[in-house]
Amino acid sequence: MPPKARITKDMIIDAAFELLKTDGIEIVNARKIAEKLNCSTQPIMYYFSGMNELKSIIYKKADAYHTAFIMDFGYDESNPLLEIGIRYIRFAVMEKAIFKFLFQSDKFADKELLEIIRDEELRPVLEILSQAIRLSPGQAEALFEQIFFMVHGIASLLANNQMTFDEAHILNLLKVGFKGAVLTLKAGEEKNDKYI
Repeated sequence: MPPKARITKDMIIDAAFELLKTDGIEIVNARKIAEKLNCSTQPIMYYFSGMNELKSIIYKKADAYHTAFIMDFGYDESNPLLEIGIRYIRFAVMEKAIFKFLFQSDKFADKELLEIIRDEELRPVLEILSQAIRLSPGQAEALFEQIFFMVHGIASLLANNQMTFDEAHILNLLKVGFKGAVLTLKAGEEKNDKYI
């Protein structure tokens, strides 16, 4: 019977993910992972065809981590969009390196903006939003789109700069934007064209 492997594939993935969290994706390489695990680079090269394969796995792990974070409601379950928005921004502040890796590393090359909004993982959120605010599915999607780009802009500013995170102020901005978007959608676009 061959000896049990001292370094497992999961250990390598976890070490790479920890490097991502603390130092950013630029630091994640076979040598740094080996240093973290106190081993040679041989186990890394054994389990993975190259760093691109490992980084692809890390991306999926980071995406699942991000999704779990933003979907862990606790503030305002009656308004899932505000809750997700503030958690998305909070994630960008708390996990800057992961946020940058997920959303600012050209992983969306050759995609359209609407593909992000129409992701199947968002369906449950859109359904809850539609029911909670009494919007049609199309209106819920339009509302999500309007708020998402505002939220992402704020999150990006905070992730890329040493700015003060004033959660109360940001939550107020989101509420105003949310209410304005809801009123516009419920009133119908034709009634609001005169203000543009």
